[in-house]
Amino acid sequence: STDYPARIVLDFSNEPSSITAAIDSLAADGGGDGPETVYSAMHAAFTSLMWRDGVVKSALVLGDAPPLMGSDGAEPISGLTPSQIIDESLALDPVQVIALDMGQLASPDLQNIIDRTHGRTYSNIADLTATIREIINTTSKLPFRQWICRQNWYSSNLQCRWLL
Repeated sequence: STDYPARIVLDFSNEPSSITAAIDSLAADGGGDGPETVYSAMHAAFTSLMWRDGVVKSALVLGDAPPLMGSDGAEPISGLTPSQIIDESLALDPVQVIALDMGQLASPDLQNIIDRTHGRTYSNIADLTATIREIINTTSKLPFRQWICRQNWYSSNLQCRWLL
């Protein structure tokens, strides 16, 4: 099998030739094998890329199959859970998760991640390039919102809220 949990092909870049080469290096292979390691992909993006502070952040999740989940509610290959992905997003002040559903990507757990990160799901996409352009144009105009947390002195609970 050539399946892998996730991989980063290119870090953030403003070099069109590097972006084009990275996209051109991608190839769809196989298919029809059901759920995918969606959480591993988000985890790789949140923990391996060099995210800037103080800017609006979005992660586009493009897929045609739902996240792979074991009976314990975790992704079998990585052990990642939706709660861990939400925490990783919020730790980056946050990364807004935007799903581009090209088939059956939607699932209640993924939608919870999208909702908790103030993202959005796009489905029935006729023109993928136009949809991605729309997302970039829309998100680039959003004000920066930071997720801040502080320890409650009287308990071990964290209190978190959005800071505009």
